[in-house]
Amino acid sequence: VKEVITDYFPHRLGMHEESLSRLNGILKLVVKGDDGGVWKLDLNHKPARLFAEDGSADCTITVVSSDLLKIANRELNAGECFLQARLRVAGDELLAYKLGQILFGA
Repeated sequence: VKEVITDYFPHRLGMHEESLSRLNGILKLVVKGDDGGVWKLDLNHKPARLFAEDGSADCTITVVSSDLLKIANRELNAGECFLQARLRVAGDELLAYKLGQILFGA
C-alpha cells in the first residue's frame, strides 16, 4: 500500500498535471487493513500535494488495502468497487470520480 501512495500516485499525478490544474479541493483517502492509514491529497496547491494526515476534506474515499492494491494493479475496477460498496465515497463524488480517472484511468 505504501508503494501505491508514495510511488504510483505521485507518478500518475505528474502525468496529469494539466488535468489536475482544473481541479480544486482536498481529498482524503482512508485505507483500512494491512498497511492502512490516512492520506490527504491537496488539489488547491499546484502542483498537488500528497501527505499522510487526517483532518477535514471535501471528499473522503474509504477502501480496504487489498482492494486498493487490486485497483492499482488493474485487477479490479474502482467504479465497480463503488457500486458494490467496497469503495465508499463521502462528500464531493464528482471530485472522487475525476481523481479516480486520473489515478486509475488509461
